Amino acid sequence: MNIADKKLPHAHSVFFSLVLPVGAVREEEEKAGITHLIEHLCFRRTQTLGQREIYRFFEQRGANVNAVTGKNFLWFYFSAGSDVFEEVLRLFYDMFHVTAYTIEDVKAEKKIITGEAEGFEKTNDSIILDSLWSDAAFSKSVLGSVESLNNISLSDVSEYKKELLSLSGTVFLCGNFTAAQRALTEKLFGGDAVPRSVSAPSASVPPPVLAETACESARKKERNIVFVRDKYKLCDVYYAFTLSLPAAERERTQEILCLQMLESALFEGNTAYITAALREEFGIYNVDSRLECLGNEAVFLFSFKAENSNICAVTEKLERLLREFVFDARYYEYIKAFYCDNVGMLCDDPQIYVENWTDNYILFGEPMTPEEKAEKIARIPSESFRAVYRKMLQTKKSWFFGKISFGQRRKLRKLSMPALPARG
Repeated sequence: MNIADKKLPHAHSVFFSLVLPVGAVREEEEKAGITHLIEHLCFRRTQTLGQREIYRFFEQRGANVNAVTGKNFLWFYFSAGSDVFEEVLRLFYDMFHVTAYTIEDVKAEKKIITGEAEGFEKTNDSIILDSLWSDAAFSKSVLGSVESLNNISLSDVSEYKKELLSLSGTVFLCGNFTAAQRALTEKLFGGDAVPRSVSAPSASVPPPVLAETACESARKKERNIVFVRDKYKLCDVYYAFTLSLPAAERERTQEILCLQMLESALFEGNTAYITAALREEFGIYNVDSRLECLGNEAVFLFSFKAENSNICAVTEKLERLLREFVFDARYYEYIKAFYCDNVGMLCDDPQIYVENWTDNYILFGEPMTPEEKAEKIARIPSESFRAVYRKMLQTKKSWFFGKISFGQRRKLRKLSMPALPARG
């Protein structure tokens, strides 16, 4: 394992994070969900303790432990006071390295996950995101299906866990740890495993694009807006942008950083450009956004709720804001300063710092610290920022969920035509 650490002398706790380059994207279709199953089993037992004893151990020491399985990562983390960190670390090591599970262990966790899979209802934004990836592997479910879970045998679990233990992941350590605690982390989790990026594999190469006829172009524009009718007068609106990222690491990183800054400038926070405008004119507060990157694909999605009585007025305003967003040099510098100034706040809290650090690793495939990220952002020229925004606008697609009349649909189709390039 690679180990990255950040000493925070003012802190009273230590935050530990372990990220491995596995997940739904890399699973065999017939064994989908095995990574998430392994995550559950890691909390099942050690050589000497059962599940109840494990949780009681953490509770008695005030430690908080959890795990997350994603499309292209498996993430374990815990926080503990500096005085009990070594005890908690040793127990986590024992949990993580168990490979000899029983049939009863596997059946019990399968039952829990099967219940999750049967009761899981995808949200609109998840459905939209999954429909936008060009590679079907990127839309695979982390939970798997009832059928795929039933296909996973005890031997499959044992083999997969051994393979997982052979991988090179990254350990992040942050807080008020001692030299002895850092050395113990190195002893337990250090090693010479072959490095492997956490980034998902690139999507398959798409077929060549042929010239479009006028009719084909018109049909394509029609598909850029989708209506889903339901009984609610409050409409859910989603705008999605898909980008093909450069293959070169430096250019890929720069484009993702530009997208993150755009998300911050346009939608995040009360002072964001679009969020502020919709709030002031229409009283819309619940604007949300998310950015996901897998391989060399990026999907940027934002959403809001609006009454169907003024859905056309809101959409017209939004389309105009997207077209007229101006990259004034001073505003661009303000965006960079706003983004970089948050680093100071991250450095105060071990958990927030490591979560940001881990997110950077998952997103960029390298353990980039918040400080390093801020330095990279500070060096991005405004021309690159503009280029990414123009590229983003050309892929715009929108979804409207709600009780929307046919007259409103006709107007929304006119309003939601593919956006023009942003002004330079």
